[in-house]
Amino acid sequence: MILLNQYDLRWANVKMLPSNLTLGRFGCTTTSICMLSDYFRCFKIPSQVIDVNIKYTQDGLIKWETINFPTFRFSGRFRQFDPSKIDQALKDPKQAVIFNVNGGAHWVAGVKALPMGFYQIYDPWGGKSRIINGRKNIVGFSTFQAK
Repeated sequence: MILLNQYDLRWANVKMLPSNLTLGRFGCTTTSICMLSDYFRCFKIPSQVIDVNIKYTQDGLIKWETINFPTFRFSGRFRQFDPSKIDQALKDPKQAVIFNVNGGAHWVAGVKALPMGFYQIYDPWGGKSRIINGRKNIVGFSTFQAK
């Protein structure tokens, strides 16, 4: 999976229409989903998906049910940490996960389940790979399914 940075100058100032919010400041979810597009073999950069593969509210929130790419689609939104569902999705090659972290203020791409409730993630905030403690950091997640 390609690691992306929401502050990349190619898309950081692009607005998430119809809002005035930019991908650089508020595009962590979009950038995380774009990382998944590489996993599902239909790679798109964040500026390519606005109003095509992803639609937003006036407040810049993603309309989850509108997420639709050629090879994958949104399949579920969960508002709590559920390690059994997360681990199951990460083990299934036809599924992928993004995690809601930092008290619900940020989204990251889930990469791999590790022992003792830890997870490898790709963080669009600076474009870094790191390890997080699921119980302390994950407050929700969304799943995506291959078509």
